[in-house]
Amino acid sequence: MRLHPLGINQVGQVTYLIATAFEYNDPRMYALHRIISTKILDAPISAPDNFSMKEYVNSGATNFGFTSAIKIELEVDSNQAKYLRETPLSEDMKITETPNMNRALVLATVNDSWQLRWWIMSRGAS
Repeated sequence: MRLHPLGINQVGQVTYLIATAFEYNDPRMYALHRIISTKILDAPISAPDNFSMKEYVNSGATNFGFTSAIKIELEVDSNQAKYLRETPLSEDMKITETPNMNRALVLATVNDSWQLRWWIMSRGAS
């Protein structure tokens, strides 16, 4: 399969190559852990005109089941709050300390997707 790489995207714990295939112009996601070998070709890539990785991700294309934007409120421990400060859930995310110094309140607008539901369920929340 001949792929034309456009970018790399992390979804949960899986890293994907965003690329077009053969001479098609529509970007697709390919899980890197499923790629066994590669060969670099000395040929130009086939990319959509004016492709923007940021716009591609923001469009919901990488969310597997994106339905709409929702507001969430999470109470997390201080270690998780530190991680979220480094890798925000959204541009409007706000983190405030709670009276319990080992906890923080997180408010954010995010895409309602299976990744969000997995993230919440993996932490024992509902």
